[in-house]
Amino acid sequence: MPIMPVHSRIQELSEITNSFLKSGETHEVDYKKVAKGLKSEDLVAFANAGGGCILVGVVEQTQDGVQIGEVEGCDVSDGAVLEILNKASSCIPPIALDVFIENLDQNPILRIAIPTSATTPHCTSKGLYLRREGTRNRALQPQEMLQLFLEIEAKSFAAKFEAAAEKITHDLAELETSLEATITNMGDQLGWAEYKLGDTED
Repeated sequence: MPIMPVHSRIQELSEITNSFLKSGETHEVDYKKVAKGLKSEDLVAFANAGGGCILVGVVEQTQDGVQIGEVEGCDVSDGAVLEILNKASSCIPPIALDVFIENLDQNPILRIAIPTSATTPHCTSKGLYLRREGTRNRALQPQEMLQLFLEIEAKSFAAKFEAAAEKITHDLAELETSLEATITNMGDQLGWAEYKLGDTED
């Protein structure tokens, strides 16, 4: 998998990051204090659950009884980013990431966006299949994995069937056009004055 470049470096926190800090950890948001705390299991779990976001350099705190994210900052060097990208590359199949460096004016953090994957299900290099559920990563049960594979096969079959149907429709249209032209030509040559092309449609 090619190394994905950092998408942007911004001096402050983005609007989406601020909303993730206010929401606390959820089924689509996770916090990690340092890059080493982010594991391939986290990436697999989000990818298998339709995507999500991991904020590195953020810890969870309680404010007025509500869980929120607090920015502490982290290493945002090329080495730290490469370490995360290598973990994504080690997944099977590899997971594409969008990496953003934010809050450079104060305590820099990494926003790791895991988009919806077209190649699910993913597993770690050790063969672990997980899915994000609530604020935790949960191992997929055998029946869930079977359901995932069946859904993938069904989508693949539907796509192939649709493509085949479109080709057949196109080929039939071309055949009809060719047949009409041939019959019209024959009619002209034989002098069928009363010839009606519509009579040949069936």
